[in-house]
Amino acid sequence: MSPKDEKELRSGERVLFAFAGAVVVCFGTLIFAFTLYGIPSTTSGVDGVLRVLPIAALCGCVGGLLIAYFVQRKGRQ
Repeated sequence: MSPKDEKELRSGERVLFAFAGAVVVCFGTLIFAFTLYGIPSTTSGVDGVLRVLPIAALCGCVGGLLIAYFVQRKGRQ
């Protein structure tokens, strides 16, 4: 495997971790808001949760990238 291919694979793993982190955090936010916190499923309740969802997705992406970074760093050592 050439170094370029190896770098592309690592990049793909980072994207996968970022996407997975965003999905997990978004579902967690929805479950927490509607089930555990008791926000009503009316239009105003859904609008309130949807305002927070982009921030949750961004935090999930950052968390996934941090996990990918530390996993790859341990693999290099």
